[in-house]
Amino acid sequence: MLRYKCFWEKVTSSITTFQVLSLPPTSAAAKYHSLRVYLQAQDWIDTICDLSPEMWGGQLSSGRVDPCTTDH
Repeated sequence: MLRYKCFWEKVTSSITTFQVLSLPPTSAAAKYHSLRVYLQAQDWIDTICDLSPEMWGGQLSSGRVDPCTTDH
């Protein structure tokens, strides 16, 4: 709802083109970003447990792990 409200406030008050990058991230984007950050931090501190990237915000595509950005 915050994203929708920010969008309408910026569109209705702007006399120039609207910059989509000024909107806050969606809750799904924030969720997957947090999961990827956690996975990266565990990799950097060389945690013993073997975490699967698919369980922490990644998806296997063409033999590599790409970030998952949304649930939808």
